[in-house]
Amino acid sequence: MMPIPELLDLPTLADPWPHYTQLRAQGGLQHDPQRGLWIASRAEDVTAVLTHPACRVRPAQEPVPATIAGSPAGEVFRWLVRMNDATPHPELKPLLQQHLARLDLQQVAALCQARVRDQRVLLQGAAGWQRLAFHLPVQLVGELLGFAPSQAACLPAWIAAFVACLSPLSTTTQLQQASDAATQLSLAMDGLMQQPLAEGTPLAALQQAMRAVPGLPDAARHANLLGLLSQTYEATAALIGHAALACRQAGVPLHDPARDWMSWVVESARCYGPVQNTRRFVVEDAEVAGQRLPAGAVILVLLAAAQRDPAANPEPDRFWPERPAPRLFGFGHGAHTCPGQALAFTLASNLLREAVPLPMPALPQSVSYLRSLNGRIPDLRQEVSQ
Repeated sequence: MMPIPELLDLPTLADPWPHYTQLRAQGGLQHDPQRGLWIASRAEDVTAVLTHPACRVRPAQEPVPATIAGSPAGEVFRWLVRMNDATPHPELKPLLQQHLARLDLQQVAALCQARVRDQRVLLQGAAGWQRLAFHLPVQLVGELLGFAPSQAACLPAWIAAFVACLSPLSTTTQLQQASDAATQLSLAMDGLMQQPLAEGTPLAALQQAMRAVPGLPDAARHANLLGLLSQTYEATAALIGHAALACRQAGVPLHDPARDWMSWVVESARCYGPVQNTRRFVVEDAEVAGQRLPAGAVILVLLAAAQRDPAANPEPDRFWPERPAPRLFGFGHGAHTCPGQALAFTLASNLLREAVPLPMPALPQSVSYLRSLNGRIPDLRQEVSQ
């Protein structure tokens, strides 16, 4: 068994893939007695864990992390359907799934084109990649929800502060900033829900459906609209970063008018795993992936390892944008499949398509990854000349 500190560092290692191969070769659920964790790494075992009814996204005794319980950030977290298996309003999750599935992705692509054109000068500046990866996707989702462009431009900074509450690595100062941001975002969502919906707002139907749910607290509406923004922030940034860096890895120019950026982004998500792992908490004695587990067991689910399992994706270490029917685990599986996957892929691929013809700053020659226990997000803030 690999030492657990190294295992938890895998998302930000330069080359974690041999370690994932080693873990898969051991087969089945592996137990680490030092930390009391079970580890799932093969596609078969990851699928079994993610679809097992006894495996939940939060421990039963701590539905909200203790570090933010009772704070504005904790109040938002409490209502997020993606972090809750037992929401008192189960109709929220299918509402999100249905309306995101109906989203006009051509309209999203057109909005990407318009905002890159509007911000082309900023994108050519030293922070161009940071703006493309972190700022624009959140602004665009804000506009899809109905915020005016000037209002949506304020959202990325608040979301950047808010997502700190989702990481166990955050400092006390960062957690306070996350709660302050949660307050600002909740006020912004309240204002959005109070105003008449502009005709043609892509996600207007989602807002209307939320407003029509009997007895649904405003806090639940605000939290789950805010959740779309927070999921966009890191996931889309990682997709953009990995797809751009894959060009250099493959030895091809960043700008190629013939490139199918959608296939490139999807294969980057499979090959490089923006979301490397997640956890599941066993709430009752159960047999999971052939292993008898007691209530209270914690499973570290290595999504990135499963995506490079030959049983799921042949020639898994090959970057192959034309790969037929790639199997992805990073956007979840089963009850907690992310309903925003198609939106994230559309944002990332269209922003890249529109931005790379611009004279953007060079990608860093040496890339590190933002500090995280579960995400692999390239840090593109470095300005290094070629």
